[in-house]
Amino acid sequence: MRNSKQLTTVQRRKILERDGYRCQQCGLKGTLGKKPGTLQAHHVIYQESGGDNSPKNLTTLCYDCHRDQHGKKGGLRRIARRHLSEPGGVKLSNCKVSITLYLDADVLEYFKNRAAQPHAAPYQTQINHELRALMEGNARAAHQSLVDDEQFIAAVAERVKERTARRPGRIRRTASKKSRERSL
Repeated sequence: MRNSKQLTTVQRRKILERDGYRCQQCGLKGTLGKKPGTLQAHHVIYQESGGDNSPKNLTTLCYDCHRDQHGKKGGLRRIARRHLSEPGGVKLSNCKVSITLYLDADVLEYFKNRAAQPHAAPYQTQINHELRALMEGNARAAHQSLVDDEQFIAAVAERVKERTARRPGRIRRTASKKSRERSL
């Protein structure tokens, strides 16, 4: 059975309509929903503190601002979103963004195994660190150990040899095609 204190969809839509389908905190325009980028009705005075469902106690907030409001209630504080801050006011490396990212299972297992070691950083932090190293140009240093590893080089050479042995005709045709193109 539905809680009588819960807002109905009709009540929510009336609040959004009253507020011009705009977040009353950041000004984002949108539609009713439960995902980032959508609008939600928010109780100004929380129901557990005696607030009711009357229109004067309800306001329109976007998903992020609504989450921020409930975070403040719990004593949490998020860094202001980029579109609300002054240029240069927020260092993006200090902002955390929630995304869905598909990783190969073996990559995830690799980082989870590293994170399971004593005193290791969580696997998400390790992935972030590796991506930052790549982004900042430190990837060459990270890959240098592979280049210096004779076993790795031998394994790569073996794979190349296996692949070329499977399709020798194709490689020759490609080479001869390039030769013909050069002579034109």
